[in-house]
Amino acid sequence: MLEVDLIWDSESGQPDQLQVESFFEAVAAQLDSKDGFLAVRVVDEAAMRALNQQYREKDTVTDVLSFPSKFSSPEGGVHYGDLLVCWPRCVEQASEIGHAPECEFRFLLLHGFLHLLGYDHESDKGEMMVLQKQLKEDLYTFFVD
Repeated sequence: MLEVDLIWDSESGQPDQLQVESFFEAVAAQLDSKDGFLAVRVVDEAAMRALNQQYREKDTVTDVLSFPSKFSSPEGGVHYGDLLVCWPRCVEQASEIGHAPECEFRFLLLHGFLHLLGYDHESDKGEMMVLQKQLKEDLYTFFVD
């Protein structure tokens, strides 16, 4: 089982239909992931810009940041790490694409989780994007309005 600690630090209200727990259960099942936990923190644009500057030396707002951990906890399971999602950026991208912000949010969680697992689309030969596309197709019910 994959436990998720969702921390909503954005001024925007948290939507009811995020389905974070069930989404990560489905993703973990598809990837045959070990039991563990991760934290997801939702932030505003100012916080994301500051964190992106601090950790990646990029003075821009990004949609998702991943901080892998992979240490074992005394309670058992793997701590995969932390994900930061910028809710205003998520809403903006959803509008550009033409789907619900909740669907875009889950897509960002998928993308970030693959980074927590060690995938890196900036340095691999396309493996992460192929896997991401396949998972999005396999879990299509989480990505339709």
